[in-house]
Amino acid sequence: NDCLQETVLSGTAKRMNKFNFAVCAKTGTVGSSSGNTDAYNICYTTEHTLCCWIGSNNSTNCLPLNVNGATYPTLFNCAVLQNLYANNTPKNFEEPSDVSKILLNNEALTEYLLEQDEEGTTSYYFDNRYLPERTNRSKLDVEITINNFEGSKPVILFNASRDVSYEIYRKHDSSKQLIKEIKFTNGIVNYTDETATSEEIYEYYVVSKNNKGSKESNRIKVLAN
Repeated sequence: NDCLQETVLSGTAKRMNKFNFAVCAKTGTVGSSSGNTDAYNICYTTEHTLCCWIGSNNSTNCLPLNVNGATYPTLFNCAVLQNLYANNTPKNFEEPSDVSKILLNNEALTEYLLEQDEEGTTSYYFDNRYLPERTNRSKLDVEITINNFEGSKPVILFNASRDVSYEIYRKHDSSKQLIKEIKFTNGIVNYTDETATSEEIYEYYVVSKNNKGSKESNRIKVLAN
């Protein structure tokens, strides 16, 4: 139901996106390089199911070029729904009690893993018998790598979360210096330390912060080129 409602909201059946109640739909078109031979729209509400097919029993007869599943069959079923619900509306679909919509950890998704995360921004439906385990990751977790190619300045790389701020520190001899603060960034951060002096040894690390605390990344020492 959730997938097929999206077909009406923004997909091939979006010509039906005019009702104040939920409609599910699937369109289809059959044809060849010679033209389309079949076009259909199958849609349903919580009370009615409709199917409109336009085509021919003779597979050599082609439809006009402007006839496909997203056009006339969809418009026909739309008109039928308007008449069916001229004076009433069907109930909306309800999520079954044995299914839950779960927020997932975005970092785990990049690793093709499913982990529950109440602070996640991506959600999917799951059978309650097979819910993902809760994540033990923290949004404050951050690990840096450094590119230090010959003839270029050190480049600090790490993966950032939009609701976490990051401070990049550089340690030289016994002194520590905040060289960059990064906020409201989501994805890979790629920061070049343009002030690094050639042939000097530096140690870099990142401190991540949000309203729940702060955390320090791993530390890496490099000889600047």
